[in-house]
Amino acid sequence: MTVDASLFPKPSVSASGEYRFPVAPGANGFAWAAYQHVGRRTTDFSSLPSRYRPMDWYDVVDARVGARHGPLEVSFYAKNLTDSGGVLRALASTPFDAEGEHRITPRTLGLTARYTY
Repeated sequence: MTVDASLFPKPSVSASGEYRFPVAPGANGFAWAAYQHVGRRTTDFSSLPSRYRPMDWYDVVDARVGARHGPLEVSFYAKNLTDSGGVLRALASTPFDAEGEHRITPRTLGLTARYTY
């Protein structure tokens, strides 16, 4: 039995970094970013089963900027900044449902406040 090497998942990589800097006496700012690349892949290693579906590659960028002062932290965040429509899982059709896909969460922006006591 031979397996077609093109059916194997392609590489995925991720990286993140944070930069901290003073903004005022007793207060520090920060900027954080993360990048994730998910390579092409399939739902199965064999193209013969009826569940086999190819899924294309996608990239995700997340970021957060904010400041900390004593026990208070306030930050603004963006998840999936580029609004990638990456597919997490492709679904085969059933007798009563059409084919479908589970996609990553669309771009999400928000504000976070945290108080540590």
